[in-house]
Amino acid sequence: MTDQELLLAYEQSRDVKSLGTFVERYQNALLRFAYHMLSDDSLAQDVVQEAFLRVARNPHRLLKVDNCHNWLIRIVRNICIDHIR
Repeated sequence: MTDQELLLAYEQSRDVKSLGTFVERYQNALLRFAYHMLSDDSLAQDVVQEAFLRVARNPHRLLKVDNCHNWLIRIVRNICIDHIR
């Protein structure tokens, strides 16, 4: 399934399996990225969790995005910057 199909299934019927598949698809890359910025495993996990919570709360926002990976990286980056401040 594509990212949009997974998010649409989650948005329409709150199919947590679809959301879980979406999370699994991006979690490791986002954790590496957050750790690279923060040098703290625990904080990196918190940041990535917050990013996925934003997806879960508003999946329709990602349905309009061409590249979910880039959107997620930008969100994780912004949350990391907030933590660094």
